[in-house]
Amino acid sequence: MGSWFTPVVGAHFHLIVANPPYIGAADPALEKLSAEPALALCDGPTGLEALSALAGGAAAHLHEGGWLILEHGSDQAPDVAGLLHSHGFAGIRSYSDFSGKPRVTLGIVHSTKELS
Repeated sequence: MGSWFTPVVGAHFHLIVANPPYIGAADPALEKLSAEPALALCDGPTGLEALSALAGGAAAHLHEGGWLILEHGSDQAPDVAGLLHSHGFAGIRSYSDFSGKPRVTLGIVHSTKELS
């Protein structure tokens, strides 16, 4: 498995949207999802590994003012917001699904010069 951004080295976007694996390796929910490919569901022990990689690498591929939008588990919004904040994203906010659970968090690249 390669890096999330290897296929787009040197490319820049106004928007990156991702639904990465976000279930922790020990989460009992994985048993109910056995028909799904494990790689699509779980990328490590905490479930935050792929989300962290995306938050850490996205700014280098976003134009100033570009957005990163990440789908995540319903209990991960504070952690994902923290990841985005630690990587210099601004305007961070989370949105809930139809059942009222926070499932998407986004942030904007304020200045790519500051994030380099």
